[in-house]
Amino acid sequence: MDRRNETLSALLLDYEASLKARLAHRAHEDLRAEATLASTLQEVQSNIEIDQSNLDEEQIQLKDQVLKLHTEALAILDMLNDKFRQSEELKNKADTLVTFHIKDSQEARRNLDRARSCEDVDHRNALVAEIEELITDRPRKKHRNNDIQDNCPSLPPTVNTD
Repeated sequence: MDRRNETLSALLLDYEASLKARLAHRAHEDLRAEATLASTLQEVQSNIEIDQSNLDEEQIQLKDQVLKLHTEALAILDMLNDKFRQSEELKNKADTLVTFHIKDSQEARRNLDRARSCEDVDHRNALVAEIEELITDRPRKKHRNNDIQDNCPSLPPTVNTD
């Protein structure tokens, strides 16, 4: 049994040495894996920090752009409101001018109508006066034929027969 014990002891010693070697190798692999993982995590963390920094910078730029656009939009709204106000003022002025010109035109038309009416009355009165003068200056000729033209005095030269 001694030999068996020795063989068993040698086998156990070999197994123990093999186990220690495997454990040492595994520990070394674990250290390398942990170092690789730590390096990867460090790289990922660095990339995240760079990306976060870039995003922060982009956010700042976008906020600046939004602020600029907001300021421009407010300025444009002010200009638009000013143009609407100017448009209303122009419309009111135009309405006032149209009303004034309508009244002025109506008054001018009334004055023209009065002047024409007076001119027509004067012309009629002149015609009546000329006709009366023709009637009183020239005695009527009585003809036995009933020619209408003989009974009507001739029209004065100022009267248009059209």
